[in-house]
Parts: sequence; C-alpha cells; structure tokens
Amino acid sequence: MKKNTKRFEIVFESVTTLTLTDNNKLRDIAEKDCKKFLSKIDKVKEEMRIFETIDKPSYTKWFNLNFYDMMNRTREKIQELESKRSLVEEVYDIAFFKKVSFPEAYRIVQESIEAEKAEELKIKKSDENPEIESDDSFAEEDEAFREDLNEFYKNFHKKKSSKEKGEVGKTEARIKEKYRNAALKLHPDKNKNPTHEEKDLWNDIQEAYKNKDEEKLDFLIQNFNLRKGKSFFQSSIYELRQTKLRLEKSLKSFQKKLKLLKKDPAWCFDKKTITVKNKLKTEIERDLLRAEREVSKDLVQLSNLVESWKLIYNERKKMNRKPTMKEEDLVQFYINY
Repeated sequence: MKKNTKRFEIVFESVTTLTLTDNNKLRDIAEKDCKKFLSKIDKVKEEMRIFETIDKPSYTKWFNLNFYDMMNRTREKIQELESKRSLVEEVYDIAFFKKVSFPEAYRIVQESIEAEKAEELKIKKSDENPEIESDDSFAEEDEAFREDLNEFYKNFHKKKSSKEKGEVGKTEARIKEKYRNAALKLHPDKNKNPTHEEKDLWNDIQEAYKNKDEEKLDFLIQNFNLRKGKSFFQSSIYELRQTKLRLEKSLKSFQKKLKLLKKDPAWCFDKKTITVKNKLKTEIERDLLRAEREVSKDLVQLSNLVESWKLIYNERKKMNRKPTMKEEDLVQFYINY
C-alpha cells in the first residue's frame, strides 16, 4: 500500500510539473505576441505624433505665409455667395406659392427681413432696460420651480434594491483599487520622466476610471504590465490572448488613421526639399485661383439677378401698378428651379 502511494505521488508530481511547464511556454508565447503588437502600435503612434507636433504646424505656418490673403478673399466671397443664394431661394419659394412675380416676391422677402431686424433691435433695447418685476411674481415663479424640481427628482430617482447597490459598490471598489495601483506607477508625481507612450497610457487610464469602464481599465493596466515585463506573473493565458485580440484591433484602427494622414499635404513636410515645396505652392495657388474664379462667377450671376428684381420692382412702384406673375415668368421659374 505504501509503495502504491509513493508511486502515485511521483506520477502526480511529474504531471503537475509538465502542466506548469506547458502553461509557462504558452504564456510566454502569448506575452511575446502581445509585445509584438504593442511595438507596432508604438511605431504607428510615434509617426502620428511627429506629424501632429512637427509636420502639421510647419505646414500650417508655411500655408498661412503664402496664401493667407487669398484664402481670406475667397472666404469672404463664399460667405456673400451663400447669403445671395439663400435670398434667391426664398424669393423663388414665395413666387411659386403666392403666384406673384419675382420682383414682388423680392419685396416681400425684403420687408420680412427688415421686420426681423426691427424686432431684434426692440428685444436688444428691452434687454438693456429690463422692467423690474414685483417680488410676488418672483416668489410665485420660485415656488413653481421648486415644485417642478421636486416632481422631477421624484420620478427620476428610483430606489435600488440592496442587491443592486451591493453589486455596484463591489464594482466601484474594484475599479478604484485598480486605478489606485495604476496611479502608484504612472501618476506624474511618481513617474517623473514618462515616455510618450506612458503619458498616453495615463491619460487613457484616467478616462477609463472617469467613465467607470472596468474592461478598458483592465486592458490598459495589462498594456502597462507588458511594457514593464510583469504580465508573466500577473496575467493568465486567457487574459493575454484577449489582450492580444484587442491590441490587434487597435493596431488596425491606428493604421487606418495613419493611411489617411499620409494623404495630407502636410505629411513629412519638414523633410520636403525647396523644389518640392515650390511645386506644391504652385499647385495650391492654381487650385485656389480656380476656386475663387468659380465663386466670383456665381456671385456675379446671383447679384445681377437680384439687382434686376430690385430694378423692375422700383420701376413698377413708380407707376403705382401691382405686379402679377405672368405666364412667361412661371415658365422661366420652372426652368431655373
């Protein structure tokens, strides 16, 4: 009996050692996979950081230096064009629904605009010189407000069961403990010379803690452990594999953003030669001039149209004749519309 017991103990010890060894190897593989994705993410984020902190500011400064006046001129024309276009569309609507001519519709619109301006001026003056209300009215409003507020709280706040409160309390306690452990290592007071990755990680951890997102907090803490080489002792194989999947998803997201950034003319701007910059300047200048010409052309057309309405209306007004919508006006309206 003793021999059998001893033999069993030896076999059990061998199986346990084998299982632990296999688990360690699997954990080691999972950890290496996670670190590989972390390394790729760090590389992509570094490229994005250089773009945001060096290339983009440099390009913006160069662009403003060369095209500031042209951009302002075009922007002003675009604003004027939008205003004219809005006016013309409103005139078309009134001409169609009220069956009046375009000059008459223009008059109706202008009178409406002037009435609105007068009302705004009246409100502004009343705001500058407000009438003092009696204390009784204030008391009534205050009482009504308090009643509404009490009713709101009565309907909004529902008592939770003791079980729900206990579960929420446990979750919050776990999140708080995890955040406290992370803060002991990543807080600026503790981590005096953080890397860019550690700064981003600390900001993400703060956001996850603020939003009470325990899953994201676990993922971020796992990232920190991987960087410091502590995950081997603190994480299970399952946790490492889940972390790997999330890191893979994050890498694809960052690579997609990087692909879009590389299409930006500011990408690697500081590394471009003077010849390349001059070529880029010529292309941008040509595009801006083309845009300005198109806006100016549309603006002239709409301005002439509005001026023609104004001129016709003024002439008819002098003759004391109320304009009506003629058949040719309707035909022209449908063609333009």
